[in-house]
Amino acid sequence: MLPSHRKPIKERALSYVSEDEDTTFTPEWNDCHRNITDALICYKNLRKDKGLRDKFSNQHKMSLEQDRCRGLALDGRVANILKVSGKWVNTIKQIGCLPEVKISDEYH
Repeated sequence: MLPSHRKPIKERALSYVSEDEDTTFTPEWNDCHRNITDALICYKNLRKDKGLRDKFSNQHKMSLEQDRCRGLALDGRVANILKVSGKWVNTIKQIGCLPEVKISDEYH
């Protein structure tokens, strides 16, 4: 039997989208977010369109695709194009420990 009324959803601090995004977050966060969304859009477009991949490869003097790329080869090719064209984000090497995670921990 279903209850006749629904429980109200708790409102979280970031559970809504503000009309003016610049007032909610810092300008640095907004710039980073825009860069990431631009990179994702470019990645999706490059992954779909072989002509666009060839165009970017010619612009950056990379070798053209010999055969039809699939799977990981296609992902690697698109990633290299993004790196060469300067659209790759989060390029800083991130090393360090995670709090409360030990080397011998197993995840299931």
